[in-house]
Amino acid sequence: MQNIRIIVEDERHKELSQSDINFADVLNTVWETTNKDKYPWIWSIDPYGLTLFNLNQVPYLKLELKKLSKDLNEEGQEIVKKLLTFIEKVEQHKYLVFIGD
Repeated sequence: MQNIRIIVEDERHKELSQSDINFADVLNTVWETTNKDKYPWIWSIDPYGLTLFNLNQVPYLKLELKKLSKDLNEEGQEIVKKLLTFIEKVEQHKYLVFIGD
């Protein structure tokens, strides 16, 4: 089963916190139901490598996640809500990282 971990790390790449969300489920839904033009920031997440968002990029990802949430079922909405809460940990000198396998 595909797994995409989500962590927050500092500028020295030290892991500060980890989410319990497997983002692969959300990403698969986006791929199956949308095109790249609708959610370009979400589509940019590499399912097999690292994708890093800095403090200036995170607001764009958050906007897309909020928009996406309206198109998801209740379980998907709950996952996005948890992710948005987790993303709040990103601040100056910290990064949101998606780690695919």
